[in-house]
Amino acid sequence: MIFFKELTNKIPKAKFLFITKDDPKLILKKADERNIDIKTIKIQPSSREMMPSYIGASNFSIFFILPVFSKKASSPTKMGEIMNLGIPIICNSGVGDVDEIMNECMPELLINNFSKKEYRRIINFIGNNPTINGDKIISTSREYYSLIKGVKNYEKIYNSIKLFK
Repeated sequence: MIFFKELTNKIPKAKFLFITKDDPKLILKKADERNIDIKTIKIQPSSREMMPSYIGASNFSIFFILPVFSKKASSPTKMGEIMNLGIPIICNSGVGDVDEIMNECMPELLINNFSKKEYRRIINFIGNNPTINGDKIISTSREYYSLIKGVKNYEKIYNSIKLFK
C-alpha cells in the first residue's frame, strides 16, 4: 500500500487490482490507513482458469515477499505465470531466484529494499512510459519455467542418482 500511495502521488489515475479470494475488508482497511481512495482499488476473486485474463488486463504486476531465511530457496510460482503473459513485474530482491530472473529481463523493476526512495525510483521509471520488451519477458519465463525443460532436468537428476545405486 505504501508503494501504491507513492504511485498515486505521481500517477493519480493509477488503479490497483488485487486478485485474491481473501477478505476484501483487510485490503480496504490497509488502503484507508494510508488515505488511499478506495475507488482506485479493485478486489477480484478468480478461478485458476480466469487468472490469465485478469493478469493480462494489467500494465504491471507487483508482489513483495519479505526476504526472510525461509524464502531464500523459494521461487514464486506467480512470477512464471505473470511473465508468460509478457507482463512486467515490480518485485523485491532477496527471494529465491528472483534477482537472477529479473536481472535477465527487467532489472529496472527490481526493488532492492522497502524504502520510499526505491519506490520512487521505480515509479519514476514507469511514469516515463518505458518501452517494455514483452517478448523478452516471455522468453525468459520459458527459459526458467518451461515444463518440458523441467521434466528433462528432473529426468537427468533421476538418472544420475540411479547410476550411484
